[in-house]
Amino acid sequence: MRVLLVAHQYWPVPGSASQVLGGLVARLRERGHEVVVLTSRPDARTGRELERLGPQGERVLFVGPPEAGVSAPRRVTNLASFAAGVRRAARTLQYDVVVSDPPPTAATAALAAASSRKVPFVYYLADSWGGAARGSRRPWIRAVSPVISAVEDRALTRARLVIAATDGMREVAERAGAHEIHVVRNGVPTDVFSPEGDEWWPHDDRRPFFLYAGNAGVVHGAEVFCAAAERLWREGADFDVVYMGYGSDSPLIDAAAERWPERLVQVGLRPPLEVAAASRTAIGALTSLRDVPQYADARPIKAMSGLACGTPLVYAGRGEFADEVRAHGLGFVSSWDVDEVVGTLRAALDAAKRSEKVAEMRARCAAYALENFDDRISSSRAADIVERAAVEQRG
Repeated sequence: MRVLLVAHQYWPVPGSASQVLGGLVARLRERGHEVVVLTSRPDARTGRELERLGPQGERVLFVGPPEAGVSAPRRVTNLASFAAGVRRAARTLQYDVVVSDPPPTAATAALAAASSRKVPFVYYLADSWGGAARGSRRPWIRAVSPVISAVEDRALTRARLVIAATDGMREVAERAGAHEIHVVRNGVPTDVFSPEGDEWWPHDDRRPFFLYAGNAGVVHGAEVFCAAAERLWREGADFDVVYMGYGSDSPLIDAAAERWPERLVQVGLRPPLEVAAASRTAIGALTSLRDVPQYADARPIKAMSGLACGTPLVYAGRGEFADEVRAHGLGFVSSWDVDEVVGTLRAALDAAKRSEKVAEMRARCAAYALENFDDRISSSRAADIVERAAVEQRG
């Protein structure tokens, strides 16, 4: 079987999408399938439509501009450029099934590629861009949200199969009129994210630090940790906050970093091994989700990665995952509220000073993640679904 994967974010660019889709590719390659990935260039220095051999032996073609650090208007242009690059590259390839994740512009280009060869299209719905646009703080994004939702719905209704990462995404697909939907919850590679391995420190003085590792987009509201940390720093608390990643809300974090350059450290995207090293060194893994209905049952990759490294969570948000963290003693939970986050950060700092308590919590976090979040299970299920789509088409 020949699989064409359209992935706006993929290796060697780190991130949750790269992690999830990389797991799917690993399972497909283990089963002997050919995989070609169309993705964005990793940085501005690389040329146009370069090709590399991926970590699983897959062909990786770079058909769009890099995304990290660009402004919102520029990103709109980049999304269109990537979709055009997908259409161009697909004309030169042979494939039996097409798989794509969001954004819906990329999924639409993937759908066109599938239709042109009369092969099935599988939409891996990890998040809803329509839902995120409706909840955006930027008026112009809210204004165009009906268009984004319409494009997203069209891709969902024309997909042969939809893989939904959560029950909330299943509901999005159902409302759009998708034909067949399978819920496959995300996991993390527990061989990479584990309690054993190197450490990573933002400063030579090795002050305790909290780590936010991953996308800082509209639905996350990652800036809530900046606001809470600033209050504690003004009180004299001694710790740092590290942001590894980027997202549409990065300017809010940039502004806080200008006020606290020695305490708020931004290092951009980093490879998984470096994220794992920072996670296992941090006293808390920061994760936040705004109150967006479609994400009430989300299981954030950054949270699972932190837990797999034995790092207690500092979680700001409501929903099923927040309840799970509370029920199993995996960290410190509050709603998405600055006052409450001040309290959870303070509680995590206090716990970190008690070595016996923190050792017990770290062991509990790592054990729970190993038992519940191993991505080999979820990526195998996703590979089954992709195989099924191709087999049914031939049948």
